[in-house]
Amino acid sequence: MAVTLADVARKAGVSAQSVSNAVNGTGRMSERTRERILAVASEMGYHTNRPAQMLRAGATHTIGLAIPNFGQPFFAYYCDLLINAADKLGYGVVIATYVRHANGLADLIEETYRFNADGWIFFTDKPLTDSKAATLLRQQYPVVLTGDYSAHGLADDIIMANVDAAHDVTDWLLSGNNPAHEVAFIGAPPAIHELAEQTDGDLDALELATVQLEGGAAQRLSGYLRAMREHGMDVTASRLAPCRWLSPSEGFNATQWLINEYRSTDNPLPDSLFCANDAIAIGAMEAVHQAGLRIPDDVEIIGFDNTSESQFVTPHLTTLDPSVQQYAQLAVDRIIARINGDDSPAATYNTTQYRIVERQTTRPR
Repeated sequence: MAVTLADVARKAGVSAQSVSNAVNGTGRMSERTRERILAVASEMGYHTNRPAQMLRAGATHTIGLAIPNFGQPFFAYYCDLLINAADKLGYGVVIATYVRHANGLADLIEETYRFNADGWIFFTDKPLTDSKAATLLRQQYPVVLTGDYSAHGLADDIIMANVDAAHDVTDWLLSGNNPAHEVAFIGAPPAIHELAEQTDGDLDALELATVQLEGGAAQRLSGYLRAMREHGMDVTASRLAPCRWLSPSEGFNATQWLINEYRSTDNPLPDSLFCANDAIAIGAMEAVHQAGLRIPDDVEIIGFDNTSESQFVTPHLTTLDPSVQQYAQLAVDRIIARINGDDSPAATYNTTQYRIVERQTTRPR
């Protein structure tokens, strides 16, 4: 549980009022005493209860949003939609990035207490262990977790319809009047690619391992595998191009690897690439261009997220719109509910809306 002012007072051997005076820079006491109390408070991980202070003074109607950085097109897109959703409900948004911190989101917690936000939405780009989740999500302000990772029941978390959407994308690619002959997945978690090599593409093992992983890429791969099974398609390691991060450079490298892998054999190159997100798809497009292949005649490409960049690359990128607007709205609705005193048990909230946006990088179906 969060460390309280009374906890610090007991350990420091002073009154609660003395602790309050020390952390707020008020009252009369020697500098030595103040420094000793502050040292104890820091050691115990105590933070001033800003929400309680603001409740006495009046709430600020401000939401905090913590994201890794703005390097991903998705993050800017998500921020815009979340700001719009909050604004319609009378809330402003303050944004903090944590990629510059050695320990990521954990190192940002101290900084969040310096902002006058009534509650925080955290976007995590990594899975949280039970102990890390307890450290990050048990704060003296309400917290909602986004990023498609589990909050371990410690906070509301928002999850996209990744599995069903990816299943429907793959099914769409393999269906219709002009179906793909072979669909490769660009952006597989490296551990799953390695497992595919070790098991010679054992679909049962791959599906089981993917279900046990967290995060958007793993969930989208899970939907892809389910659709491939339904269509009776094999899934070899050469059809799962691994990416460490979901970035254009990783998408370029993974697609270049896949092209070289197939060109070293007599097997034809997959004629359809399903990319884990738009950033990877943009990198994949460049690799395909450099290989002298035509999009979509030789290789068709589809992304995931429907970021604004997907409309302006050449050719325009076909993508899956997972309704980031609904995703952002759910996060805003839940944090405002918590700010307003909703003390119901933490729950997972899944988006339900998504659609395929056909543009120029896929063939007509």
